[in-house]
This record gives sequence, structure tokens and C-alpha cells, in this order.
Amino acid sequence: MLDYLSLIMVVASSLVVGYFIAYLSRDELKQSRKTVIVLNKIVIAIIILISVYLFFDLTFFLGVLVGYFYKEHTFYLGMILGSALFVKHGLLYSLFIFISGIFSGILKYKNKLELVSACLLFLLPITLYFLNVNLIPFAAGALIWSLK
Repeated sequence: MLDYLSLIMVVASSLVVGYFIAYLSRDELKQSRKTVIVLNKIVIAIIILISVYLFFDLTFFLGVLVGYFYKEHTFYLGMILGSALFVKHGLLYSLFIFISGIFSGILKYKNKLELVSACLLFLLPITLYFLNVNLIPFAAGALIWSLK
């Protein structure tokens, strides 16, 4: 259990790591913003494809519907991380969520309040870890709208 909690803290710190990377390279931030957005969308698309391949069910379509109305992708990434710790490919999910968190932290460099709210929205669904609920297909369906 301690291993899972330390993994959660490392992945959750990715937003802060991305913020510090943006702080250190703030001169190049304007030029690379579009590239970071595209790379973040690619990583999210990989997470969605892995989730659909491994866990496709009807909750995916419910997630697509809910994701249309609430498009905050850090919430759904936290939901996937909280659920993925019990599945076979949990470390793979953790890796891609960590990378996406770094990109999100870079993109939220200018607005510190948005960074704090993203951290809280990421940590909120981590409680699914304690409930042992698998909502990976639901969150993957909701993440589709963040690719737009």
C-alpha cells in the first residue's frame, strides 16, 4: 500500500514539475506552447486507446456523455490513476499520466490558481484507490472531449 501511495504522490507532483520546467524555460515558452499542446493531446490519446483496448464496456459511452459537459481532463486522469493501481497495467497508466501532468503544468504556468485547482481536481478522484472501483472506461470516454 505504501508503494501505491508513493506512486500517487510522484504522479501528482508532475503538475508542479511541469510548472518548474516552464519557469526555467519561460523565454522559450511562447514558441513551444503549440508543441506542448499537441504532445499532451497525443499522450491523452494513447491513454484513451490503451483504456479502450483493455477495458472497453458501456461505461465508456456514459463517460463520453459526461465528458461533453465537464471537460477538465486532470480530474479524469486522477480517476484513471486511482482505478489503475489495481489493474495489471497500472504502471503504464502512471507513466503516461505523469507525462501528461508535466505538459499540463507547463501549460498552466501563467495562472497559478489554475495550477492549484488542477492539482486538487487531480487528487480528488484518487480516493477511488481506497474504494477499489474501476472507472477507467468511464474516464477514458470523458477524456475524448479534451482532444478537441
